[in-house]
Amino acid sequence: MPPDPSISLEEMARDFLNVAVEDVPAQSRTQRKPATTQSRSATAPEVAAADEWVSHWRNSLPPGYKGRATTASLRAYALWHHQDFEVPDVAALLRDPPLKEATVANYVLEAIRIEKLPHAGRQKLDMVIYHLDKNVQGRYQRL
Repeated sequence: MPPDPSISLEEMARDFLNVAVEDVPAQSRTQRKPATTQSRSATAPEVAAADEWVSHWRNSLPPGYKGRATTASLRAYALWHHQDFEVPDVAALLRDPPLKEATVANYVLEAIRIEKLPHAGRQKLDMVIYHLDKNVQGRYQRL
């Protein structure tokens, strides 16, 4: 059936939108689902201590230098280095469900690499590198 020439394009569009919205049953409309992940930053005292370390570290930087490592990387590093948590424990502390261990390992190693942060030696560093995919491990062998 050809469109009625007496009806403007705007009216047809408005009618189409009204019909399209009204014809969808209420149950089938998509509702926004709540986030399935939850940060533990506000609840875990260990994470709060790591955040405090990050804040102190950033405040101690020389004037004019802005740290390049992300807050997430520095937080993971603080939990691993200063509070002596293993990678799986850091993953569980930072989020529920836990972050992937490879993500946490990458955070820690990036903080060390980018900011030249201290670490507890080659053996402990190799334990972090172990959590990365084999094709990424070489990136951190010189740390």
